[in-house]
Amino acid sequence: MMIGDHNRFFMTAKMELKYRQPVPVGTPLRAVGHVIKRRGRLATAHAEIRSQDGETLAEAEILLTDTPTALFNAGDADRLGWRVYE
Repeated sequence: MMIGDHNRFFMTAKMELKYRQPVPVGTPLRAVGHVIKRRGRLATAHAEIRSQDGETLAEAEILLTDTPTALFNAGDADRLGWRVYE
């Protein structure tokens, strides 16, 4: 995940997931999320998986932390096929 800077990557440290309805496979779904709070190396976020009709199928509260540069740096993005769409 990137928050506010295309070269600053976060990874999941903790996630609490709640299924609200069965989540189908082989069906297009929409994933949406937003940052709730950001402080130093940590951020908290809320995310949802929604059906094509907009119903919330699952939601998560997520604690994110800076990705250590030993694991990943911004130069790896192209090699991994990651793209930033504004």
